[in-house]
Amino acid sequence: KRKMTSLNYFAIGSMINPVSFRARGLKGTECQPAELLDHKIVFQGRSGMASIKDSVGESLHGVIWLCDDTDMEKLDEIESVYDRITATARLYNGKHIECVVYKFNETRLEERRMKVADEDGDPSERYLEIMIEGCIHHRVKSSYIDWLKAHPIKSRTPEDQWKSYAEAPVGVTMTAKELAIHNGKDGNRLCYAFNGKVCEVAEGCPPSVIHIMAGGNPDVAFFCAKIFYDPKYGDPATPVAMDDEHRRCMEDYMLFLFGDEINGLTQVIATLI
Repeated sequence: KRKMTSLNYFAIGSMINPVSFRARGLKGTECQPAELLDHKIVFQGRSGMASIKDSVGESLHGVIWLCDDTDMEKLDEIESVYDRITATARLYNGKHIECVVYKFNETRLEERRMKVADEDGDPSERYLEIMIEGCIHHRVKSSYIDWLKAHPIKSRTPEDQWKSYAEAPVGVTMTAKELAIHNGKDGNRLCYAFNGKVCEVAEGCPPSVIHIMAGGNPDVAFFCAKIFYDPKYGDPATPVAMDDEHRRCMEDYMLFLFGDEINGLTQVIATLI
C-alpha cells in the first residue's frame, strides 16, 4: 500500500464552492480562505473560466483545500486544460505556505481556439454565482467578494433561446433495461438518454464528452445538474427533484459546452420509456 501525501490545493474558480467540490467526488479537508500572492485572476476561453497570470505585487483570494494524492489525480483530470503549478499563499492569520494551483496551459488553450470559436469572454452569471457563494461560505475577504459581484458577466441565456436535442423518431422507443446494455463496452453501442431522448454516440467522440454522457446512463440531465451545479436551481438530491425548467436548462448547457461534438457525433434514435 502506497503512502499517501497531502498538498495544499488553492481553488480559484468553481472548486471554491463546497457543492461543486464534493460533486466531483473530492474529499479534501481543512478548507480555509487564503490569498494567492504575486498572481492575478483572469477569465479565459468563451466560457470565461478562471485562471491566473503571474503579476508581482498583485494577489487574488480563494480557498485552500488539503487534498491527498487521489484528490489531486482527480483534479488533474478535471483540469485537463490547465497546468498544476506551485505558488505561495498567505493565510488570513498571516502565515505563508506553499500551495498548488491550476493555470491555463496556453498551448492547449490556443489549440482549442484554432478548433472552435473560443475567444476570451466574461465569466457566465452561473459561474460567478458559484464562486461568490463559495467565497461567502468560506468567509473569503469581503472586498474580494464585492469585486467578484461587480465583475462583468455573460448573463444567462433567456429561456426562449435555449437549445434542445432533436426530437426522437416517431414511434421508436427504448426501455431503461435496453439502454443499460448499450454502454459502449464489449462491442455494444454507446448510448445515453437526456430528458427522455435516447442518443447514440458515433466513434471519434472526445473522451471528455463520453465521460459526461456516461454510456447507458438513463438520466444524463441529472448527472449534469450534479457536476454543473447552478445556484439558481440548487443541488438536486434525486432526479425527481429536478423541475422541467432545470432539465431544459441543462440540455441547453450541454449543447453550449459540447454542441459541435454532439451535433456531429450523436444522433437521437428513440424515446426512453
